[in-house]
Amino acid sequence: MHLRIFLLIALSATASLAQSQTSPMQSSGSPPTWGTRDPLALPGDNLPPSLTFVVGPPPTIAANAPRASIPSPPLAKALEAAEAALAKCKADGYAVGVAVSNSVGGLILGIQAEGAFPGRIYNAARKNLVAIEFGTASSVVRDKLRENDFATLSRTRPNMTLLPGALPIFTDGILVGAIAVSGAPAGERDEICALAGAASLKK
Repeated sequence: MHLRIFLLIALSATASLAQSQTSPMQSSGSPPTWGTRDPLALPGDNLPPSLTFVVGPPPTIAANAPRASIPSPPLAKALEAAEAALAKCKADGYAVGVAVSNSVGGLILGIQAEGAFPGRIYNAARKNLVAIEFGTASSVVRDKLRENDFATLSRTRPNMTLLPGALPIFTDGILVGAIAVSGAPAGERDEICALAGAASLKK
């Protein structure tokens, strides 16, 4: 009898904890958040909302709520850079995906060549996280890790793809994002294509 009561209490507590983690937290002027993030999620990813939130009344968010200004390449220039990187790899005979991210790793856009394997854009976006965190090419970070640089290792995260192919984007010395390529036979070839994209941003 006592064991049954204990189990019922434990199950009730577990259900309450799960509900608190998935229920959106609403505050005036702020979008809802959904709770604990997946450690492999990219910046900007949100967990799905709870069923209670989906079927309930819409949240009240002020129309004039302030939005954070995140340094980012202009969309038109980001598209131009991605197309230049894609064209370079196509000329070299590689079907790849290209991702351009803002300064916090949020994906601005991604394009993928016909015939490229699925997931190239997402892998490129994860390479961008490396270039943004360290402010340098992901190939440089990879080389430091091969040299057992523990200071570099301590700054890596599970959602990063620690391979060559990503380059940071700077405007007037300020980091505004990154561009990465994924899908060429070797990461170094990915980086050559990314260089072509980054070069277009300087024109």
